[in-house]
Amino acid sequence: MTLPKFSIAVPVRNGARFLREALDTALAQTYAPIEIVISDNASTDETPGICSEFARRIPYVQYSRSNEVLPVGANWNRACRMASGEWVKLLAHDDLLRPNCLERIAEELASLPVQWASSLALVGTGEQWLFPNGTLYGAPRVSPDSSAFRFDAPTYVRSWARRGSDVPLPGATATIRRRMFDSSGFDPEYFHLDTFFYLQLCCHHHYLYIPDQLVVNRIQQQSVTAALVKGAKPVREQRRFIDEFLRSEGDWLKLGPLARFRLRLKPCTEAATLIAVKGVFRGRAHLAWEAASAVAGWQMPFLLPLFIRAWLRESRRLRSSGMPAEVFFQ
Repeated sequence: MTLPKFSIAVPVRNGARFLREALDTALAQTYAPIEIVISDNASTDETPGICSEFARRIPYVQYSRSNEVLPVGANWNRACRMASGEWVKLLAHDDLLRPNCLERIAEELASLPVQWASSLALVGTGEQWLFPNGTLYGAPRVSPDSSAFRFDAPTYVRSWARRGSDVPLPGATATIRRRMFDSSGFDPEYFHLDTFFYLQLCCHHHYLYIPDQLVVNRIQQQSVTAALVKGAKPVREQRRFIDEFLRSEGDWLKLGPLARFRLRLKPCTEAATLIAVKGVFRGRAHLAWEAASAVAGWQMPFLLPLFIRAWLRESRRLRSSGMPAEVFFQ
């Protein structure tokens, strides 16, 4: 049996504050990657010096710096295309990997039937969130045991389109088959570039989800996510993506009228969540108003019930975290 070969890809821009810690967790893996590749997006802080230091000290660390600032998605693609392993483990510069992260993924890959594994393109895992006050919070596990979920293409996406799924897609710490970047990759035009890319992958390739909490996502105001999840932009991008997605994949997924209707409501659901989080819990009325203004006119009657549902859901999450809203909702 051939053991899986992993590359850890680290896209970064001005990440000096947390970069060393992220790279240390990559180096501490109990199942060693064949390489760690760092794509520096024209950083102007101490990032180049940190990366050069690691590259000099560790033979399998490769460092490349762009001379011009790239869109976030373009730098993610650049990092992944630097990789030579069969599997690329993404690692944001401010996130962390548990020491057994790659080992656990390798175990699951080794247990898969060969034919099924050959169509696998995406692996996600459970995660924890690290907040600025030092609190580590883990969302409730999807599964009470360590059993992984296997989704044949396009089962996951059909479920997501029709009623949603309890099993999440990975974020910026996904594990992706390297060859997927030869013909496609993250679309730099979108903020939700990771989710949109993963949904498109899952239309035609299998998805494996491991419920073990193997990654730690750092929640902070300076993160790319915190900077971009504002007001109207996420809602408008959802509307654009859903339209494009239905045109390209709707017939292939065999989505009926109800499923298509629910899918078209997802931007309204996004707006409702932003209104609850930004408007109610954080008191930023202008961001709530921007999100509401980006909703299509025909969806306005659905906004209030979706807001109530989002407020109840986010209230439960806030209570379970035991943290104040200003910390939990960055």
